[in-house]
Amino acid sequence: MLQIVAGLKEGKGYKGIQVNWGQANKTIADGSADFNLLPSTHPGDRIAAGQAAGKMRII
Repeated sequence: MLQIVAGLKEGKGYKGIQVNWGQANKTIADGSADFNLLPSTHPGDRIAAGQAAGKMRII
């Protein structure tokens, strides 16, 4: 999706990490990733977790 939307390829525009669903909220909240791309419905618990982690943009 990042390649389609922003023209970035993993390893050439960013360093990607992948986590399972059980780790996603922790990864968002602890700031170990600068950007999170994940499928979600609205409202969803991952959106709330991201907003609680601080400044973030949801697209």
